[in-house]
Amino acid sequence: MSRLPVFALFAACTSSLSAQWIPLTPANPPTTGNAAAIAAAPNGQILLHGGYLAVTESAETWRFDGSGWTQLVTQPSPSRRTLAEMAYDSARNRYVMFGGGVQSGFFMAELDETWEWDGSAWSLSTAAVRPPARIRHGMAFDSVRSRTVLYGGSAFFSSLGDTWEFDGATWQQVSAASGPGPRSQVAMAFHAGIQRTVLFGGTSGFGVDDTTWLYDGTSWTAAPVTGPRPAARFGANMVYDPVRGVCLLFGGYDALVISLNDVWEFDGTAWTKLPATQLHSADSAYAFDAVRRVVVCVPGSAPFNALTYEFGARVDVRGTGCTGSLGVPTLVAADAPRLGQTWQLTLGGTPAVAPFAAFAFGLDSPVAVPLDAYGLTGCTSYIDPLVLTVLAPVAGGSATVGLALPASVALFGTPVTAQGLSVDIGWNPAWLVTTHALAGLAGW
Repeated sequence: MSRLPVFALFAACTSSLSAQWIPLTPANPPTTGNAAAIAAAPNGQILLHGGYLAVTESAETWRFDGSGWTQLVTQPSPSRRTLAEMAYDSARNRYVMFGGGVQSGFFMAELDETWEWDGSAWSLSTAAVRPPARIRHGMAFDSVRSRTVLYGGSAFFSSLGDTWEFDGATWQQVSAASGPGPRSQVAMAFHAGIQRTVLFGGTSGFGVDDTTWLYDGTSWTAAPVTGPRPAARFGANMVYDPVRGVCLLFGGYDALVISLNDVWEFDGTAWTKLPATQLHSADSAYAFDAVRRVVVCVPGSAPFNALTYEFGARVDVRGTGCTGSLGVPTLVAADAPRLGQTWQLTLGGTPAVAPFAAFAFGLDSPVAVPLDAYGLTGCTSYIDPLVLTVLAPVAGGSATVGLALPASVALFGTPVTAQGLSVDIGWNPAWLVTTHALAGLAGW
């Protein structure tokens, strides 16, 4: 396999575009992303319940498998609600949902129910002791201690500052010696790398906070963060990437209720700002798909709320290849282009007698360009401008190249498109046929 660094390629491909949220178009998408409860299982299955549906709360349950949404209809099922929270209990393989509310005139009727989804049915917990009813709280599953952790929220216009844990049978309030104090609309996730629940931001109704809090199962402590950190905010969203061991923080609002569109990551010690933007959408639902390594977002506000978005490194097929003596050659990527790693591409279906194959790299062309005028009859280019062409030897009808991507956060979200060219002696005037293109977006 041929390997080469691509500093020059990425420097040329870097544009003013930061990492983008890619809109998906799955059939039958949910329309309940506005303030819905959401969580993801380690196998990538994402569950969503409730939220606003038109002018009232929703009682719908939906599942996303990475390609499409399915509405799940079972009885019993949670009643309509919004502003609930959900976490995935990986010790018991259960989605745990608590709280939420139903609007009643000018007031919100908060709920104190604990519901669990086992993959096929909902069940209502009969725990005698449970947290008081609330909305806009934080929840995360501590996979080290096998506890769902709940913090704060609000009830009847008052912020709460209590900590609760659920082991699947009982809720227990934790009398922490110190803590973030009464606040709602916090961002919260469990960081398995440091074995702590991470909490950021929130509001008590009289201000917002920029402290990073860590919970170890006994007490909350303010993390000794040095260097840059997110500005004070409330209503942000946080998910945990177990592959890289970082918490990702998205958006929120500042003290003036101005929408923030920045993206940060926390490695357990320090915050790093990504050159990426947040969707301008309030009360959206976020989850991390650990199988495909992307953040999935169901936006909460029009006109985005009928869509599903993904954030992270990705690669998509662009166009089609042209027919050679052995049919249409193929181009396969082992993974999405990830910074600090090697992006491996394999061109297959080339004649064994061909001495080499070529890999072309550049930006995605807005218009497919026919190559008949250059002797590649029936072939099309999907790259414009062409930045780099790499030759690789053919062995057994295939050729592989590995591109060493720089581990630079400045290149996060850089688009790069690849297309293969197979030598096919005497097939057309140019003796070359092309594969489809692979449009990649660099990320972690």
